[in-house]
Amino acid sequence: MLPLPGSPTLHADGTTTVSGDDQDHALAVTQLLTALPDFPFALAPRPDLLSGLSRTNPVLTSRLSAALGARAVLSMPQVRLDVRGMAAAGLSAEVGRQLTLGEQMVAQALPGTRPDRRVWYADGPLDDASLALLRTLGVQHLLTTAARLDPTVASPTLHPVRLSLATDARTAANDDSTGLGALVGDTDVSARIAPTADVAGSVVNLVAELSARAFGNEVGRGLVVLPSRDWTVVPEFWTRFAAALRGPGVLTAVDLDEFLRTTTPVRDQTYRVRPTDTRDELRLAQSLYVTRVALAQLGSVLPAQSTRFEGLADRTTTATSADLTDDQRQAYFDAVTARVNPVRTAVTVRVRDRVTLAGKNGVVPLSLVNTLDEAVSVRLRLASDKLRVADNDRLVQVPAHGEVPLRLKVEARSSAWQFPVSIQLSTPDGSEQLGAAVPLELRAVGLSGLGLGISFGALAVLATWWITHARRRRRAGRAEPPPATTLAHP
Repeated sequence: MLPLPGSPTLHADGTTTVSGDDQDHALAVTQLLTALPDFPFALAPRPDLLSGLSRTNPVLTSRLSAALGARAVLSMPQVRLDVRGMAAAGLSAEVGRQLTLGEQMVAQALPGTRPDRRVWYADGPLDDASLALLRTLGVQHLLTTAARLDPTVASPTLHPVRLSLATDARTAANDDSTGLGALVGDTDVSARIAPTADVAGSVVNLVAELSARAFGNEVGRGLVVLPSRDWTVVPEFWTRFAAALRGPGVLTAVDLDEFLRTTTPVRDQTYRVRPTDTRDELRLAQSLYVTRVALAQLGSVLPAQSTRFEGLADRTTTATSADLTDDQRQAYFDAVTARVNPVRTAVTVRVRDRVTLAGKNGVVPLSLVNTLDEAVSVRLRLASDKLRVADNDRLVQVPAHGEVPLRLKVEARSSAWQFPVSIQLSTPDGSEQLGAAVPLELRAVGLSGLGLGISFGALAVLATWWITHARRRRRAGRAEPPPATTLAHP
């Protein structure tokens, strides 16, 4: 089993790089596969590493694909996960999602490859609950080391063993037991594949020891060689080792499929996975939920062909890597938020602070202004319990750096002559508010109902008073005698 690990290649700023050590290790594995085209290696590659190599070193990726041929490749999640912590934080679905994404990445980077989900390469914390989760995802065997099992599997280990699980763990259709198989890498042998300067002597001694072990065990048992994550490839050792196995003897190198088909698990002894330290992934669960909801909701504001959010979903996935610290994870989520927030506040409402209606019915004029360099779609709504708005909750498309003037027909439903109105913008489905609501003061000077009756009554009183006053003046004028006239004589 050849592990091909790697730290995350997609960074918080959206760039992709593969570390020099990871590239050197991938190159060494490629050269080993090329040098021994018929040796039944099985590969456990980190999908994110393959994806990063495809973008930064496609030549090496092509060479690896050609050298791999039809050999087995284990299914792995896109990045290394703390499955135990994620299961405890309610992120079981994320584990399954990343396993599927990882298989798609591997199939894309290594055309013709069909990742095998039966075996899980244990490179993170596990417990009964997380193993039960893996079983529901189709995992049947755990590839691990003796130190992670309780009781510790005694070395030499020349057979797979059984792992016990919770009684409600699902089992494969052809497996009547509860639990998983455990393919336990032989620590002794795995350590000796990084030989001393005497390569030839190391190979002879190892083959002799394995042959002696095989004579003392039942037929149908096997041994798994699992190098460490940081093992050094020594091509000369493997070339001599493969040649020795091809000679007459009791040892045969087999591929993963034949190993699983022909070896018989030991059922008289079951083991438990020894729990290891795990991290609290509740903070990760919250950040994932909030960020992905924002991406989905605010993404609906943009046109279908928009590339503004391109790659952001991949950054949220990378942020789940167990190889990142909490601060490093937060940098990914902060980078996504920085790209999302401008969409949340892209459209502003341009309206006067106070609008006056000439009667019960009227028009509220306003404009929607878009500050982005691409068109957006928003939902507009005027909220007031004293106002009826024709075609409220309307969907409006605002062009890039453009402005859309609107005249909303409204009807006052109250005799009040002044009342507040709230102008709200939201995503097209109305699930997320965009920016703060804009307040508007609406006045209605044309009254109706009781107010109109009072006005008519006041006018009638005024008219009566005016008519009465005029009549009195006329009568007083007729009753007053004409002034006396004096004639003067010359």
